[in-house]
Amino acid sequence: MSTDRLSLIALALSNGIVALAGALFAQSQGGADVSMGIGTIVIGLAAVIIGETILPGRSIAIATLGCIIGAVLYRMLIAVGLNTDFHRPQGAGSQPRHRCLGDDRPCHTRIQAIRGATPWNLGCCEEGDLLMLKAKDLRVTFHPGTPMENRALRGLDLTIPSGEFVTVIGSNGAGKSTMLNALSGDLLVDSGSIVIDDVDVTRMSAWQRSELVARVFQDPMAGTCEALTIEENLALAWRRGERRGLRFALNREIQDTFREKLSILELGLENRLQDRMGLLSGGQRQAVSLLMASLRPSRILLLDEHTAALDPKTAAFVLELTRRIVADSKLTTMMVTHSMRQALTYGSRTVMLHEGRVMLDVSGKERAGMDVPDLLQLFERTRGEAIADDALLLG
Repeated sequence: MSTDRLSLIALALSNGIVALAGALFAQSQGGADVSMGIGTIVIGLAAVIIGETILPGRSIAIATLGCIIGAVLYRMLIAVGLNTDFHRPQGAGSQPRHRCLGDDRPCHTRIQAIRGATPWNLGCCEEGDLLMLKAKDLRVTFHPGTPMENRALRGLDLTIPSGEFVTVIGSNGAGKSTMLNALSGDLLVDSGSIVIDDVDVTRMSAWQRSELVARVFQDPMAGTCEALTIEENLALAWRRGERRGLRFALNREIQDTFREKLSILELGLENRLQDRMGLLSGGQRQAVSLLMASLRPSRILLLDEHTAALDPKTAAFVLELTRRIVADSKLTTMMVTHSMRQALTYGSRTVMLHEGRVMLDVSGKERAGMDVPDLLQLFERTRGEAIADDALLLG
């Protein structure tokens, strides 16, 4: 074999190893985009090198065919890396103390296998209720042992039965976002336990919980990819919690399903499947984000002040859409809001956080007869102090 041929083979193998290493890194981080920046150059070179090795030739047709085959093989190496658990990934967290070794990535069968392995007392839930979420003694401290130390969660306890729609209220710094990050897996708690549908997810990272937890963010731009089309964004949500492989993301049946789902929004988006997400308004994108979060069955839906960035009219539309989707799908839902009126208007139970703990928990007849002043008075009686957050009072 000629030296040139050996060099080409060595280059092809080295690029393949780089692709595999990059795929494993992407797997540990929960995702990556190989078509961005330097990735485009790398995959292009790899395609040429692999193609030239397999189909050496002088003609343009053979060279083009070789590049196509090289690109396909390169993508296959990446797919193999993404679907092979060669490592034990680390969970996401903002502080070094939050980074603990995660468990192996759970597939559907593993989730089913461990479900029911951890029995829990139903606590505040009525007998006969199916408990969907139990968070027990959650504690999170940022910058521990420094002048910037912040105890965001201080022994938070919360249980939610299946199918319940809970609104969460609290002033700035009460721990609302930290709690959502802990439940979704974006932040691992220092101590405590989180069980979702009988699955202990305390040490699972966000992508490991994706089959169980869906989330809509405050920023309409955060839950969607503006460079992709509407149908491509929906296709990503459609495969949430599944292993990815080499297959077409879309077909006629899936597109028809997307059109049917989008028609519920009454925004005409069912006729714009090929439009880029970046062309939609903030309200339209947030509506699509909500639809994406409910597209596949999940155990709990987390709404992180998902109307805060919208104008009042659009916010009212998205809130009514939320109510309809949650009711139709019978979703267990937790909605964090900065508006006391929204907290009492939507859902069937309202929880108020203060200094990293649950301070108020009202539902049923007690909540049905409440208005904002009643909630304020109840808080003052419980804490012996008035709420000083203007945004909460005006909301």
